[in-house]
Amino acid sequence: ASYFDLSTTLAQGGVPFEAKMTHLGEQKLATGKDFDEKTGTLKPKSDALVMGEEQATGLADRLKDAPWRISEVEQKKATRKPAAPFITSTLQQEANRKIGMSARRTMQTAQKLYEQGHITYMRTDSTTLSTEAITAARGAVEARYGKEYLSPSPRQFSGKVRNAQEAHEAIRPAGTQMKTRDELKLSGDEAKLYDLIWKRTVASQMADARLLRTRATILAAEGTDDESTFRANGQVIEFPGFFRAYVEGKDDPSAALDDRDSPLPALAVDDTPEAKAVDAVGHETKPPARYTDASLVQALEKAGVGRPSTYASIIDTVVRRGYVIRDKNQLVPTFTGMAVTNLLEKNFERLVDTAFTARMEEELDGIAGGTEERVPYLERFFNGPEGLEKRIEQGVETIDPREISTMRHAKWGAYEVRVGRYGPYAAAPDGSTASLPPEAAPADLAEADIAALIDANDDERPLGIHPTAEMPILLKSGPYGPYVQLGDDEEKKPKRTSLPKGTKPEDVDLDLAVQLLNLPRTLGDHPETGQPIKANIGRYGPYVQHERTFASLKPADGDNVLTVELERALELIAQKRQKAAPLRTLGAHPESGKPIDVFEGRYGPYVKHVKTNATIPKDMDKDEITLEQAVALVDAKASKPKKKRAPRKKAS
Repeated sequence: ASYFDLSTTLAQGGVPFEAKMTHLGEQKLATGKDFDEKTGTLKPKSDALVMGEEQATGLADRLKDAPWRISEVEQKKATRKPAAPFITSTLQQEANRKIGMSARRTMQTAQKLYEQGHITYMRTDSTTLSTEAITAARGAVEARYGKEYLSPSPRQFSGKVRNAQEAHEAIRPAGTQMKTRDELKLSGDEAKLYDLIWKRTVASQMADARLLRTRATILAAEGTDDESTFRANGQVIEFPGFFRAYVEGKDDPSAALDDRDSPLPALAVDDTPEAKAVDAVGHETKPPARYTDASLVQALEKAGVGRPSTYASIIDTVVRRGYVIRDKNQLVPTFTGMAVTNLLEKNFERLVDTAFTARMEEELDGIAGGTEERVPYLERFFNGPEGLEKRIEQGVETIDPREISTMRHAKWGAYEVRVGRYGPYAAAPDGSTASLPPEAAPADLAEADIAALIDANDDERPLGIHPTAEMPILLKSGPYGPYVQLGDDEEKKPKRTSLPKGTKPEDVDLDLAVQLLNLPRTLGDHPETGQPIKANIGRYGPYVQHERTFASLKPADGDNVLTVELERALELIAQKRQKAAPLRTLGAHPESGKPIDVFEGRYGPYVKHVKTNATIPKDMDKDEITLEQAVALVDAKASKPKKKRAPRKKAS
């Protein structure tokens, strides 16, 4: 929805200040909260006035020369208390908001800080600080900011997390000295995250911030049909307190203090400020914000789903499986994610309900605590009347895969979106289809977008019947370009071959399509190995292959995947092998007896021994390096501990 209000720049005693219109006569103007965030319509119980552009512009012109009067000035003192020290979820939220770290990256960085002894254990629900931590934090406050910035007495905080497991204290700098990141000589992500933890811990023991807030009500064109009420708000920080160290949601406390100081000039009732400008300002309501790592962790925590140790892996899983994609800091749902959710909600509603998940956490805690028996619980879960086994049996009989993977929406008109074996695609009532770009977000797809994609596929057409397979050949267009397809049964994963670069869809006939679908071509055997050499089209274009050597064809030199001959293929393969050959062989390693070779790599020269590659230092000439020097380089590289890779999880 769109709506308008007015803003004005007034001046009192030569000092300018801003004010916004709130009422026209006695009627309140609509603001964003008067509209339903899901539909954009005015809420049924709202009697607010929705002012249009014409009305707002006319009123602004008339008020420029109207009299203005301060009708009320109200001042209130306020205090702000510091936030509790970090627990796992709040650390993930603030790291995402302030320094742009994903939940997984936050936990990986925190793990390194913990292993190095810089912070306490980073998987905790407890906001409690130990006596030594409080003493250290208060000492740091007094030393850095002065005694007046200390809270009158040590602060402790109570947790608000459902199903909290408070086996550890809050996340804080380890030890009793409260060293800063500079004192610990940290850098990169570790420095940023440690600094966040340090500031939050120290701020928790600091004095409250004291604010003075001023609100002025101003009347314009008083006593006329155009009488309008404006409001100006100001704020002054009388004492910054913990703001000196930490402001929630801000990375730079000093800049945050400046942002929070917005004083009004000295105003009194019946003052008559001068209007410097009056402008009509247009607004549009916004849909609910998409989740970020921070807001999703907050939602999981509020619902009682998951544990501090699982928030990052939950988010990582939905990203890795393609249920959402990252767009800057947002987690954007995909059509695949929508289809999976549709399947689960319609067939396993109880199991994916957040209340069930939260209750299960409590029941598992009961099993761990000895108040619940594990075998009867598992028996009910799997074999009970509403158990998993029966739900799966019913699902096998009743689930319609096509219906589950089909989505409809009023804004798509008569079009449907389906998720198939090769990703999402749009379908028109006449049966024509078009693949959707992998990055297409359901919320951003409009009827006109679908129509344009399907119109672009008008060149899709049947080319004829394959002479030996006796199946139709179709010319189609996908997100990665045009291709030919053998057969029209999408459920049986038909064979597809992309058109060679430079080949126009209108130039493709049945003969060319058959040749493309008959790829790969066997050109003959290699004279040295006797192994076949093949020509084919891959993800990166046409190529020839011998064993594990792949050499790209060069269309600019006249190469054609359908006509290239054995002699040319041998030439290209020889060139590729020459590139992969070592510059020099220095000799055998004294222990293994295996050769050590010198190669030119993407990032410079290096020596290789079996599977160990060691970069040749810049002060060492690759043409002059000796066997002894190379042995020293590869041995030093081999002695370094290798980083362990997390085992791959099978996608479900």
